[in-house]
Amino acid sequence: MWSWYLASRALCVLLLVPEFGVLSDITYFARVLTEMGPARALPEYPWPAVALLDLPRLLGAQSGLPYYVSLVALFVAVDAAFAWCLWRAGGSRMTRGMIVWLLAGPVLGPLVVTRLDSLAGELAALALLALSASRPARAGTLIALGCGIKLFPAVGLPALLLPGDWRQRLVAIGGIAITGIVLVAATVAAGGLERLWSPLAFQAQRGLQVEAFAALPFLWLRHFSPGNWESRLGACRCYELHGPGVEQALQLASAGLLIGLVGLAVLYVRAFKAPATARTAALAARLSVLALIVFIATNKVFSPQYMIWLAAPLAVLALLAEDGLPRADFALLIGACALTQVIFPLNYAALAHVEESRAWVLAALLARDAAIVALGVRLAARIWRDTLKRDPA
Repeated sequence: MWSWYLASRALCVLLLVPEFGVLSDITYFARVLTEMGPARALPEYPWPAVALLDLPRLLGAQSGLPYYVSLVALFVAVDAAFAWCLWRAGGSRMTRGMIVWLLAGPVLGPLVVTRLDSLAGELAALALLALSASRPARAGTLIALGCGIKLFPAVGLPALLLPGDWRQRLVAIGGIAITGIVLVAATVAAGGLERLWSPLAFQAQRGLQVEAFAALPFLWLRHFSPGNWESRLGACRCYELHGPGVEQALQLASAGLLIGLVGLAVLYVRAFKAPATARTAALAARLSVLALIVFIATNKVFSPQYMIWLAAPLAVLALLAEDGLPRADFALLIGACALTQVIFPLNYAALAHVEESRAWVLAALLARDAAIVALGVRLAARIWRDTLKRDPA
């Protein structure tokens, strides 16, 4: 297993040579931490994530190559621990879950070893593994820690309450609450009360990012009719679209989110009413991933590392049941990851700058988005089937 893992992650690191642009985030972290200090820097992230990013500096790696190496080594160490957990949970053999995770890394490029999202995604996925092992307290603690790094694991919190009886649910809630209180106390002590909601406030101020699903029609219109829409670098350090219809598109995306939430609520009601035998960790994993897809598809922002959000829990899902991740779902995930790397960082300029727009890049973006939506539809259909009430034998 370790030979395959080392080959996979060595390829991720080697891809940093032609795709060194992905290190821009790490450069940004080192610069603002030096200029502002960990208490005020990076308000777009939860404070525990900032403390983690500041760890190499506390150990003497202030900036430059030492900081890069230290942070990448930290990401790889957590990633290796996650792979080991997948290996152990799969009976120390090469399962489809292991294959998903080992393949998703290089197919996405260097993102797994350079983005905070990998840590948060792995913690959320480990919560599902703990749930499958009937350890609800550990599951609650792990997903709360994931939320302390990036906010997105919060969409998976309701799914943790599916398996087991009310006692297990209370234990899971206790794990979430205790860990959350500790993280909140640490955040307030380090950065003040406003640091608790600064990530949400920052996200609310963002515009329509060029990779967002809602931006795709405008990118096509701009390609064939330049001049009406422009992209500008926003405070988030990503390119945002401006022009006619953009505000209306954001409103439609919000309406789409509400529709998606209603659909999720229906599936959750069915799931909680289903027999105990159907309320498995695999069902929780499917609902978690589906909730993430709804959030991604209706958000005004899409970053390439969001694919890690999907890959980590899907690797666990593939491990939990023989049919947990059918071949079609596997192909949709890996295909979407591969297309994501084609778009970013290899051809991101085609989205960011109208003069470099290329129809084939927009077609790749359309195919990536379609693959994610198709995966969500398949997951929803499977959840619907798995929550059908059956008469006892």
